[in-house]
Amino acid sequence: HDLIVQASELRVEANGYLKEAHNIIEKEIQFTNSKFNCRVSINELMSSHQKRFEANYYAEGKKIISEIQKANHITLKDSCKTIFRPGIFKRHYVENGIEFLGGSDIVKSIPSSEKKLSIKKTSHLADMQVKENWILVTCGGTIGYSVIVNEYLAGKTASQHILRIIAEKIRPGYLFAFLSSDIGLKAIQSYTYGSVIPQIEPHHLERLPIPLIKEETMECINDIIMKYKKKSGLAILLELKAINLIEKEIESWQE
Repeated sequence: HDLIVQASELRVEANGYLKEAHNIIEKEIQFTNSKFNCRVSINELMSSHQKRFEANYYAEGKKIISEIQKANHITLKDSCKTIFRPGIFKRHYVENGIEFLGGSDIVKSIPSSEKKLSIKKTSHLADMQVKENWILVTCGGTIGYSVIVNEYLAGKTASQHILRIIAEKIRPGYLFAFLSSDIGLKAIQSYTYGSVIPQIEPHHLERLPIPLIKEETMECINDIIMKYKKKSGLAILLELKAINLIEKEIESWQE
């Protein structure tokens, strides 16, 4: 009981930090009040990255991108060391292997999966593993939801339906705060393609403009997100410890 209460309190604190970071970003990014022109010329259609004709591509997400581009910004490609996702591979599932997470798994309160990859038979296991402070973005089916890798997630493997972003010129906390905000999510989703299973690729996210606000404000946001990451990661560990205690107790009854 005490562990679950502690975990709940940590989650509340963590969510408060994330909301605070989002509020600062939304306050700093001041959009103009000019009416958005919903008409699109043939030249704009033909010069767009994907030659898109869907109306929703030219709606809110593209408006956000256009507004960010009017101010000081940097593309995601220029702000990162790399943006990638691993290729398709033959999966060897075993009972006691390394945890293999899908796009729907990483957004759970406790990211977990019953699927375990064989350590011996997975040839490029290192390419599948994620590291602390990487940013993960869902890119297949459910599009654009971002997660920053904490201590609990680090070392686990993730599927090819999850993009990996390694921040370099911008602090990872600030970058995650923007990408996970409502503004960032809508901007990412505007790059979606595909009629059956929506997708985005690294070459789409590379073009995403990242707003550059005051250096001290970006540093402040980064620090807030690091607190969010630490507390949310600790909440997971405490909750798992509580679950483990219950399971051991039940097992003892069956002996």
